[in-house]
Amino acid sequence: MNSSKLTESTLQDLLEGVPLLSSRGSLSATIRRITEDSRDVGPGSIFVARTGEVHDGRQFIPAANAAGAEAILIQGACPDEVKGPCVIGVEDLPGAMALISHRLAGNPSRELELYGITGTNGKTTISFLLSQLLESIGVKAGLVGTVSIDDGSGPVPAEVTTPDAIRISSILSQCVDNGCRAAVMEVSSHGLQQQRTSALEFDVAIFTNLTGDHLDYHGSMEAYADAKALLFEQLDAGATAVVNADDPASQRMIRDTRADVLTYGLDQTRVDAHAHIKRLHLDRSEVVLDGPWGRQEHVLALVGRHNVANMLASLLAAWSRHQDRRLIESLPELISPPAGRFEPVHPDGAPFAVLVDYAHTDDALARALSALRAVLPEHGTLRVVFGCGGDRDRTKRPRMAQVACSLADEVYITSDNPRTEDPMAIIADVLEGVPADGVPVHHDPDRTSSIHRAIHAAVDGDVVLIAGKGHEDYQIIGTTRIHFDDREVAREALADRLDMQERP
Repeated sequence: MNSSKLTESTLQDLLEGVPLLSSRGSLSATIRRITEDSRDVGPGSIFVARTGEVHDGRQFIPAANAAGAEAILIQGACPDEVKGPCVIGVEDLPGAMALISHRLAGNPSRELELYGITGTNGKTTISFLLSQLLESIGVKAGLVGTVSIDDGSGPVPAEVTTPDAIRISSILSQCVDNGCRAAVMEVSSHGLQQQRTSALEFDVAIFTNLTGDHLDYHGSMEAYADAKALLFEQLDAGATAVVNADDPASQRMIRDTRADVLTYGLDQTRVDAHAHIKRLHLDRSEVVLDGPWGRQEHVLALVGRHNVANMLASLLAAWSRHQDRRLIESLPELISPPAGRFEPVHPDGAPFAVLVDYAHTDDALARALSALRAVLPEHGTLRVVFGCGGDRDRTKRPRMAQVACSLADEVYITSDNPRTEDPMAIIADVLEGVPADGVPVHHDPDRTSSIHRAIHAAVDGDVVLIAGKGHEDYQIIGTTRIHFDDREVAREALADRLDMQERP
C-alpha cells in the first residue's frame, strides 16, 4: 500500500520549508500518516490528492474526509470546492509529499549510509554487487531495486525500480529499525523526474551510462540526461559522485554537483579506478584492477566487459566510504551476479550454453551480445531471442533489430510484455530494423515457441541468449499478468532437446 505510519508530528512542523500557495484551516493537528489511497485514511492522516495518469486523486477527497483525514494536500491554490478540516495548496506536490513522508519516517536517510545508482543499464547488477561488498565487511545493507526490496528482514519481489516517496521512506525507516547501517537504491529517471527521492540525503551516487530508453516519457536524450543528473545535483558537499568516465554523459552528471567526484573506466586510463581485462570466458573474467587500493589481479565470476565495469563501480563506491582491504583482496569470493543477469541455464549434458538476461534496450543488447561474441567458441553460433515491450518507447524497436542482426548469427523476434498493443504490430516495428541481406531472422509472437526453436537449433559450441525479461516471471498480455519465466521455459526446452538427442 502507498502509505506510511511511522512517527508523528504537527502539520505545521511537517510543512516547514514547503512552498505554500494557500491554506485553509488549522495547522496544529498531529499527523501520523501520509497516503495517496483514501482507503488508508484515518485520524491523523494527510491525504495527498494527486492527479495521476489514470486517476484524479481529487475525486477521492470526500471519502478521505469521511474517513477522518486531518488535512488535504493538493497541487496549486486551494479552490473553494475542495473541502476538509485543513486544505493545503502547494507549489510542488511531489516534492512536498517526498519531504513530509521522509520527516514522518524520522528522516531515515540521515541514519543510513545511502547509495543511489542511476543510468540506463547496470543499475541492478551494481546494486547487488555493492550490497554484497558492504555485507562482506560487516555493513548490513538494505536494498531497493528492480528485482527485490530488502529492508533488513529479507528480500521480497519488487514491483517497480524506484517506489513512490511514501513507500521509500517506509522502507528506509524499516532498514534503520532492522539494524541496517547502509541502504543501496536503484534510482530510475522516472523516479527522479517525479521527485520520489528528492528528500533523501545520499552519501554516494553512481552513474553507469546513458543510452536510448524511456524517450516516450522524456521526449529527448537531453531531457533524459537532465533527469538522471538530478541525483547528482541533490548531493551535498561531502558526498561522493562515482561516474563512468567511458560514457560522455558523465560530464553532464557532475556539471552541477557539489559532491566529490571519483571516476572509473575500462577505456579511459586517467581515472580513479581502472580495470584491464586480460581474458574473458563464458563463465568468468580475468582482470587487473587499479585504484586507490593499489593493483590486484583477479578471476571473477562475471561475464562480459559491461559486468567488469559494473563491478568496478561497485568496488569504488564501497571503497569511497570503507577503505577495507577485504573489499579488494577477497573480491572473487564476495561477488556473484543477480538473478536474470547473464544467468546460465545449466542442465546436465548440455553441449551448448543458454543464458537469460534482462537486456531490453538496444545498448544493453549490444553489450550482452558483444560479451558473448568475445567468448564464443571458434565454430559456435550465437543465437538471440528477444522482443520489445508494448505501450513503451517505440523508437528503440528497429534499433534492437539492427543490434541483434549485426552481432548475432541467428535472430528470433518474439513478444515481451505486449500489453495492450497487437504483438504482430510490435514485431512489424522491430522488423523495420532488419537488413535486407543478413543473418537468418525468425519471428513468432509465441515466446515459448521462439525459445524452444532457438534451443532446438543449437549444437555443440553454440550460445543462446534469451534477452529482455531476465528475472521477471510474468508476461503482460492486454492488462493481464500471466506467469511466464524464461528460465523455466529454457529448462523445459533443454530437457526436451536433450531427450530427443538421446533417442535411438
